[in-house]
Amino acid sequence: MPQPIDDTKTLKAFHRLPLAWVGFLLIVIWTMFFVWDNVSHRGTMKLLTMRNIHNRAAMGIENVIIFRRWNALHGGVFVPINDYGVPNPYLKGLVERDLATTHGDSLTMINPAYMTRQYFDLLEKDTRFRGHITSLRPIRPKNAPDSWERQALESFEKGSTEASVITELDSTSYFRLMRPLVTEKPCLKCHQQQGYKEGDIRGGLSISIPIAGPLALMNQDIHRRTLFDLIVWMLGVAGILIGFSKLDKADHYRLEMLHRLMKLKRKTDRLNRELEETNALKLMLIDTMTHDLRKPLQVISGFSELALDSYPDDPYITRIDQNVTRVFETLNDVTILAQTALGESIPLEEVDLVPIVQEVSGEFTNLLEAEQLSLKMDIPQRCIVKAHPVIREVFRNYLSNAVKYAADGKQVDITIEETAKTVTIRIRDYGSTQIPEEKYPELFTRHFQDDEIHHGRGLGLFIVAQIAKVLNGKAWVEPNRPQGNVFAFSIPRNPRE
Repeated sequence: MPQPIDDTKTLKAFHRLPLAWVGFLLIVIWTMFFVWDNVSHRGTMKLLTMRNIHNRAAMGIENVIIFRRWNALHGGVFVPINDYGVPNPYLKGLVERDLATTHGDSLTMINPAYMTRQYFDLLEKDTRFRGHITSLRPIRPKNAPDSWERQALESFEKGSTEASVITELDSTSYFRLMRPLVTEKPCLKCHQQQGYKEGDIRGGLSISIPIAGPLALMNQDIHRRTLFDLIVWMLGVAGILIGFSKLDKADHYRLEMLHRLMKLKRKTDRLNRELEETNALKLMLIDTMTHDLRKPLQVISGFSELALDSYPDDPYITRIDQNVTRVFETLNDVTILAQTALGESIPLEEVDLVPIVQEVSGEFTNLLEAEQLSLKMDIPQRCIVKAHPVIREVFRNYLSNAVKYAADGKQVDITIEETAKTVTIRIRDYGSTQIPEEKYPELFTRHFQDDEIHHGRGLGLFIVAQIAKVLNGKAWVEPNRPQGNVFAFSIPRNPRE
């Protein structure tokens, strides 16, 4: 009987799943991830852009320091005096500033500071980069620092090695980087009179780089990345919405199936109750019938015994007495058969199968002779099993089928095969009607009928299968080559072990 469905669990399953909240939470998490990713990308791009600008400015300062050192190591360089090579008035009296070649050409000295100023002039003209050499004690007044440069120079004297700032110059954003100028030995030629000594912070070099271009490239990359993230975010949200839409439909379907299941459960419970009531009624009717039939049978039995006492050699009276006894046995078996048909357990006792086989075979003597069938038995002298006498119905059904549907085979064999734990009975016929193997699974089901095999109510083999089931055994059929069928029945010697 099917197990009852737990109503509590089933009713709990009727609750709608919180799909909307789960979907909303997933969209929030998805959105937070992309916001974090976009903000992180913006920060990374700004960091890399400013690092690149800083590196360019630092490289520019390093280059200036290197070529200043080259100039100082040569003690200055001389160039022809012209509109571009104008003598430096701040060198007059400090060094031998001007000289003439043997050919009469006039030359003037370009010291590191003068060369740096000219380099910065060209740099601003060609690249819009700006450079400035400055000091807290400048020889040239135009080299005086502005307010930011002064703060940077003061910080250098306190140990700082670099200063930077983003500021507006002439309405343009610039990144300004400044590093200190350390007094080296060649520098003392011009600056010793200012009181500097080797290793002193003499001033600083600053480079100013316009950042509008790099920032525009950075923003362009950020906008592309933001657009890409937005597209991926929208696709993800669309996927979540579509997925949860399908889940919602599936949840609706689940609820619908649960409603149907509950209806089916109620119907099944009702049918089970009706079936239990019907089975109980059947058992009651069987008990009533057997009880009512026993009374007239007892009367018949009494008269047959009296007649048998008076006429002990009368074959008809003997046959009547034997059949009355058989009817009593059948009535005893009816209730047991009803229990086996319902799959209920039956009481077990030690049974010898050999006399049961011989008794059932004797019942079919007249039928076997009428059909001109020979019966051969290969059975032991005793075969004890833990069973119930109702097992005789197995032999009756198997032998009855062999007589009815395989008479043209002219022979039926009965064998009992024993092992330490099981006993197998086979009834073999040689009839021309061989059951197709695809029919085997259906043969032992209730009300199975097949016009090609036999005509009946389809209960005999079903009863055999139920007896096998309650005895923890099995019943089956197999082909008998070249023709005929073998009906088999196997049970353990003790079904309860």
